[in-house]
Amino acid sequence: RASMGVGAVMSTTMGMLAGFGVMFIAGIPLTSITGMLPFILVGIGLDDAFIITSEYFRSKPASTNDNRDDSDDIIVQRVHYTIQEVGLSITTTTITTGVAFGLGATSSIPAVYWLCLYAIPAIVMDFVFAITFFVAIIVIDERRVQESRRDCLCCLTAPNKPKPEETENEKTMDASSGHGQLEQNDEPPAADSAIAVTAPPRERESTELFVDKIMKTYATYLLLPWVQVAVVISFLA
Repeated sequence: RASMGVGAVMSTTMGMLAGFGVMFIAGIPLTSITGMLPFILVGIGLDDAFIITSEYFRSKPASTNDNRDDSDDIIVQRVHYTIQEVGLSITTTTITTGVAFGLGATSSIPAVYWLCLYAIPAIVMDFVFAITFFVAIIVIDERRVQESRRDCLCCLTAPNKPKPEETENEKTMDASSGHGQLEQNDEPPAADSAIAVTAPPRERESTELFVDKIMKTYATYLLLPWVQVAVVISFLA
């Protein structure tokens, strides 16, 4: 998925350049303090990219048909679901960040005033490129994965790996054949082979459950009224 990472950086960079270009056309002076703005914009743009990517990976395809048209429909459904889920959150963060810099533009200090003026269009363009350019990069990269093409060398195809269902079916068939041999030979299977098959899924399940427990505990305490009041007071301070 290196192309998605490169696409996220390109999306943020193009949004920043577009916002700066608008200010250049408007004749707003570029000061030395504005040089720190790209670091802020990279954090905002990549945050939107991370949110969109994580939600897309969590979405489940409705079908596993190998037909190209069906695969494209599945990708469109997943993108639609992703934007529907995260669109409100990234829009809200864009608006609140823009309002914060808009309030900063009321400053009487010229350097701060010009910095905030540069930030507002750059943040808006970051958002626009995230929901257009970066989403298109996700679709293109997902098509590359379905066609089994290499990440950085899309002209080369990678050997197809067995699907998880096929692997599980093979393990089931091996287990059933081993059971038949056990009835015939009355010899138990090796303990090491059983551990090698069953241990990785259990480890993954335990890891996921551990992470879920941490996040549920964090959310439970964060939603307590006194914790919310403490957070608001700390931010106001």
